[in-house]
Amino acid sequence: MRFPGWISRAATVMAFFCGLLNAGEPATAVATVITGLVTGLSATSGGSGSLSAPDARPAAPPLPLRLTMDPGPSLKVSGASGLKVRVDWSGEISGPWTPWSNVVVGASGFALVGLSGEGDRRFYRAGTVSDPRPTGPTDFVWIEPGAFVMGTSLSEPDRQYDEVQHTVILSRGFWLSNHEVTQGEYLAVMGKNPSFYTGNTNRPVESVHWNEAVEYCKKLTEKDRAAGRITASQEYRLPTEAEWEYAARAGTTGQRHGELDQIGWWAGNSMSKTHPVKTKAANAWGLYDMIGNVMEWCADWREEYPTGTAVDPMGPELGDVRVVRGGSWGNPPASTRSAYRSSFRPYLRTDFLGFRTALSAGPTTELVAPSITASPQGVTVRSGQTARFTVMVTGTAPLTFQWQLNGVDLPGATAANYTVNNAQLANAGEYRVVVSNPAGSVTSTPAVLTMNQTAGTSGFVWIQPGTFLMGSPSGEEGRSNGELQHTVTLSQGFWLSDHEVTQSEYLSVMGSNPSFFTGDLNRPVETVSWDNAVRYCQKLTERERAAGLITAQEAYRLPTEAEWEYAARAGTTGARHGELDAIAWWLGNSGSQTRPVKQKAPNAWGLYDMIGNVWEWCSDWYGAYPIGSVTDPIGPGSGNDRVDRGGGWGSGAERVRSAYRDGDDPGTRKTLGFRPALSLVR
Repeated sequence: MRFPGWISRAATVMAFFCGLLNAGEPATAVATVITGLVTGLSATSGGSGSLSAPDARPAAPPLPLRLTMDPGPSLKVSGASGLKVRVDWSGEISGPWTPWSNVVVGASGFALVGLSGEGDRRFYRAGTVSDPRPTGPTDFVWIEPGAFVMGTSLSEPDRQYDEVQHTVILSRGFWLSNHEVTQGEYLAVMGKNPSFYTGNTNRPVESVHWNEAVEYCKKLTEKDRAAGRITASQEYRLPTEAEWEYAARAGTTGQRHGELDQIGWWAGNSMSKTHPVKTKAANAWGLYDMIGNVMEWCADWREEYPTGTAVDPMGPELGDVRVVRGGSWGNPPASTRSAYRSSFRPYLRTDFLGFRTALSAGPTTELVAPSITASPQGVTVRSGQTARFTVMVTGTAPLTFQWQLNGVDLPGATAANYTVNNAQLANAGEYRVVVSNPAGSVTSTPAVLTMNQTAGTSGFVWIQPGTFLMGSPSGEEGRSNGELQHTVTLSQGFWLSDHEVTQSEYLSVMGSNPSFFTGDLNRPVETVSWDNAVRYCQKLTERERAAGLITAQEAYRLPTEAEWEYAARAGTTGARHGELDAIAWWLGNSGSQTRPVKQKAPNAWGLYDMIGNVWEWCSDWYGAYPIGSVTDPIGPGSGNDRVDRGGGWGSGAERVRSAYRDGDDPGTRKTLGFRPALSLVR
């Protein structure tokens, strides 16, 4: 048993194929997909492949059913035309399983089930459903519930700007007339025929405004209820725009469901008039004239499409124009496409406007309101780390999810899982998820996200992400040519030592002290090469991971040049963050030697000796600044010198500035020290 090619969703995805080896013995093939590669495949027989819900039973004889993944992302259900399939999902391969979507395989041999960022890990299974389609009035077709991609791709010829592609889930099936309402039918219900093109009562009725189409549905409902043809809970109505396109496509994804001349009466073949219904080819679901003949009123007021998944969309409550679909005898190819949208004021009456009826409240599986079986759990993380929340639920699909932070909806957070990347203090609080379906909704208990604002090593300061102006203005005293001002955005926060690495700290990690100025181990270590500064960071990372002080995803490193200047400025824009003698040991006050760290005033972010005492290695190769804005710069890919910043005890005032740049061979020692940063592994 082989599966066709797979496209992964950047996470492990598993899919089940359910068929029959022998009567009563469902077979299950399991494929694990990681970054596009099928890594495992096995087949078993027994009961594991059957669908557990009472309305979902494997069909016999064996059917060519496949479940694969397509770009979009979407699941592709392939098999014989007309095959009824239900897709379930679970967070674990052992279940429990939640119904996701019912689909009918179209004439092209497949149906798509739209996905909407369900989370990092899901398992899917597909199985045939053997219960028969509901029966409805004569000339009505049962339309199964399901999901499809509404609108058009950017590459579709004649596409209009408002045909934005989005996934639509229709949770309830409905009947739809297989033809546009004829003049004969309209006359029998309404007692009149407003049509311009007469002479054959099998032509579609036209010159009907929206309110008259709605009135026809009401009167037909009363008539058929009285005759016992429909139940008291059923009613005729206009289809919604989403129902119309779902039915018109009948599982197809192109401009229309067939060759235009074969399926529709349009400007190129109609001879400028309507024609009797059902004289062109039907689509795969048995619906005629979905394209051409007359435009068809839909129930909705018109509005712009949503950008995310929509469940049972009905349009806005108020509006100026009602949606019409399908094109007419007078329209060109551009207007006779499955996705083409048009609209008119409800009172418009014209010879190209008609309608077809839908019948709702068909027999469906009883809806079960959602119930939470596993609420999201609280989590504590450090700034910059990732926090994940997951909820497990039962209930009739499709289920919708809306995550909230402190009672406020989080935009786009509409999957069973919610992930906070690069968590910050602003992300702390109570997370809940509201789970809904047409039968009701339920809200999870709160899960608290707590931020741990301490680093593994004492004396580290959290540096928030942000944007600043790097370099110096042309009028700054002491400015050098390499300090071109440009905007820098740092998208990730990081920890930074509030002091330069001391001789004591270096000795405890490296087992040696290369410094020239000794006698007090609280002096900054100096005469350290760039390579040894990097080795120090690597050894400190290994030691603190082993001690459990930092996670396996964190590491010490040298700050980038941009991170260094951002931290040194601490929101200031001048030459330095304070009065020189108050904040730094430099040529004018150092006595030609280093001094113990943290003896001068810190900057506004609590960082000491960013100016003076010893020069500090940065991670970058030295290179010219870019012209224009940059995000998270890390310097050129290669070079001769590594950047060092901040000036030292022997530097003049022009060099102990926030913007001053220097560079040295990585093997140079002289007056060079460093301070480490701590962040997630890059």
